[in-house]
Amino acid sequence: MSITPKDQAIALIRRADKILCLSQANARADGIAAVLAFQALGQKLGKEIVSVLPHGVGQNLEFLPGHEQIEKDLGEPGDFVISLSTEKSHVERVKYTIEENSVDILITPKDGSFSPQDVTFRHNVAHFDLIIIFDCPTLERLGPVFNDHTELFASAPTLSISADPGTTDYAKINLVDPTKSSSCEILFDCLQKDAEYQATLDADMATSLLTGMIASTGSFLRPNTTASSLEAAALLQNIGAKQSDIIEHLFKQKSFNTLKVWGKIFSSLELDPVHRIAWTYITQNDLSQLEAVAHDVENITAEILRYTEDIDIATVVIEEANNTVAQLRTKNQNLDWSAFIKNQPATVVEHGIDITYTERNAAKVTESLLKELSQWQQTRLQLPASTPITKLKASVASTPAPTTLPIETIKKEDHVTATPPAEVPFSVPSKTPAQTKIIPEEHTVPPGTQAAEVVIDMSEKGIPDWLKKSFPRN
Repeated sequence: MSITPKDQAIALIRRADKILCLSQANARADGIAAVLAFQALGQKLGKEIVSVLPHGVGQNLEFLPGHEQIEKDLGEPGDFVISLSTEKSHVERVKYTIEENSVDILITPKDGSFSPQDVTFRHNVAHFDLIIIFDCPTLERLGPVFNDHTELFASAPTLSISADPGTTDYAKINLVDPTKSSSCEILFDCLQKDAEYQATLDADMATSLLTGMIASTGSFLRPNTTASSLEAAALLQNIGAKQSDIIEHLFKQKSFNTLKVWGKIFSSLELDPVHRIAWTYITQNDLSQLEAVAHDVENITAEILRYTEDIDIATVVIEEANNTVAQLRTKNQNLDWSAFIKNQPATVVEHGIDITYTERNAAKVTESLLKELSQWQQTRLQLPASTPITKLKASVASTPAPTTLPIETIKKEDHVTATPPAEVPFSVPSKTPAQTKIIPEEHTVPPGTQAAEVVIDMSEKGIPDWLKKSFPRN
């Protein structure tokens, strides 16, 4: 029977006593939640777990247990290493002497000579039995953790767990499955294969795993939601995952300043249905008037995509204190940004990229970015090169606003309301009844009858008895 990657992953985890848990430098909610879930699992199994996320844990995920244990770097350095390149000359022998305030190292070349340019210095990091990397397509996306400690990844076995289809096979064991909703789902599926790990899962770990799944699927509304993810979510809830807490922190809890900023952004949003782009920007002056800061914008760009149809890319340009940042997000999970960002550095984030401009003018950046996006979309969508940008104002109202009366015309006793009542307090016919036409009766006089004019005294006394019988009084 062949050994599957899941079996190999479980074997690596079981043998390791000291494990380093990582995700990409700009970690997404899925990667952060997976790190926290495994951190809790490993500690419960008596393993030493070191979790490093350069940008820490976002405020909306601080409800997850264990977030305070996350480090932003590898901590205190280990040994100090002096490295001598031997490309130009080989070493004959090495001597060293320890003085009172120094250590002198004597290196005798076998041929040629050494120069100061051949010497480099670094701190040697601690040893790990295993490195687990969640939701990270490449090692380079780890940022400083990899760039500053490349030797660490050569000395320890690595395990990659990711649902991103762009993930390369850079690790010793690669659990990469684009058919799953998230790395949290893959991790949960892997742990379910082992009876001990399955029994160790508790409500806190289940909450972290479900958080990653809900964040990646947009509360199970995005196309990456599958039957397996719904089944996994149900199992995690049975373990004790707090779905209501997750929804509250991921989607509902917004500061008052954030709501004000979002209102401003949505009110100025513009759409181009031909190039399938939505865009807007917010300036420092806007933020000052709203008594907000750039951080209050949060990731509204992803929210714009949720409420706009026939749009591939949404972008929000945010004017910050020292630069301008453009958030670009897409619904297309397979969208390749490489052709668009080949001439400018960008940070890959969940469902898109962030581009930082030195230009501190949101309007100018938006104008320039819009031209680049439209040209790129013309190529992608095979539109004529001369296709102009169509600007439509986004409207959040689907029905016309009710008519209202000026306040000064309303008296207090009138109790005028701007909208009709929910229920009409009386019965109204569905259609106006037809008006009945009254046709006066035409009296005909038989032939030979003679007509006479009679004058009647209208007093009681003056009305004859025969007339009273014909026209009784009311």
